[in-house]
This record gives sequence, structure tokens and C-alpha cells, in this order.
Amino acid sequence: GDYNSLSHLDDGVGESGHSKLMTGAGFSDVYRSLYPNVETHPGYSFHNTERRIDYIYVKGNKLEPMEMLPMGPDFRGKGELTPGYPSDHLGLVARFKVL
Repeated sequence: GDYNSLSHLDDGVGESGHSKLMTGAGFSDVYRSLYPNVETHPGYSFHNTERRIDYIYVKGNKLEPMEMLPMGPDFRGKGELTPGYPSDHLGLVARFKVL
């Protein structure tokens, strides 16, 4: 989802609290479950920052995350939109194994 806010799993705080609400309700952050190291896998999803503000959450034990990838242009650190790309965010795609 397009939460437009930082996760407590990335910076220890989380500016809007959405990530604490989601994990507190039993949802798992797919990206952080696959890539727990914030330094090696920051997971950027927005044109103006190298931090995550878009997420995919999953709940329950019927799906095992296998991978999660951004879709769209590589605009890390450019601070500008890519001409012709319809958003200032990258799309996110996750692949799961059904258990």
C-alpha cells in the first residue's frame, strides 16, 4: 500500500505509526521479512528519498513470501520524476508460495 510514511522496522520510530498498527494486528511486512538488514536493503520506493514509504503486508500462515521487487524506473537519489512514468512511487510486486 501507499502509506507515504516511514516504518518503525526501518528507522526504529515510524512517523505515522502505520507499521506498528499493522504488525500489532498480526500482519507481516513482506519486504522486511525477506530483507531484514535496512543498511543493505533500504527498499526505496519513492523518487525523493532512498527510504521505503510503500509496503505489502500479509497475514496468516498460508502464504510464504518468496521475493519482493520494485517495478518502474531506477530514480534513486535523483530527486526528480522520470518523464513518462505515471507515478512518483515505484510499484511493488511480491511473489508468495502457497502453503
